[in-house]
Amino acid sequence: MSKKQKPAALTELEGIAVTGALYIGAQLLLSFLAVRGILAESRILTAQCVVCALSVLAGSLYAVKRTHFGTLPSAMLVAGGFAAILLLLGLSLYDGIAWRGEGGVLLITVLASGVLSGLAGSRAAKRKKKKQSFMRTK
Repeated sequence: MSKKQKPAALTELEGIAVTGALYIGAQLLLSFLAVRGILAESRILTAQCVVCALSVLAGSLYAVKRTHFGTLPSAMLVAGGFAAILLLLGLSLYDGIAWRGEGGVLLITVLASGVLSGLAGSRAAKRKKKKQSFMRTK
C-alpha cells in the first residue's frame, strides 16, 4: 500500500494556522505581562517582533518538513500568507497601517523570518559514496 500525501496547499495552510495560533497565544501572554507591569511599555514592540519571528519560524518549519514543494518557497508561502492575514486585519480593523511605526516593522519581521526559516529548514544534500576500485599494481 502506498501512503497518500496531503496536497502542498493544505500543508501550507496548516503552517499558517500553526503560525497564527502561536502568535495569538503569545500576544495574550505579552498583554498579560504588560498589564502586570512585568514587561515595560517601551519594550512591547521588541517583544512583539520576537514573538512574531518565532511564530513564523515555527509555522514555516512545520510546513517545510511536511511538504516536498521546496524549503524556501514553502517557508515564504507560510510567511507571505501570515503577512497577508496581518495586513488584511490591520486594514479592516483600523483606519490604516502605520508603515513607519509598528505595522511596517512587523511585516518586515514576518517576511525576514520566513526567509531565515526557509534557509534553516533546507535539507542537506545526500552524498553519494564513490566506488573505489582497488587495483593491484605490480
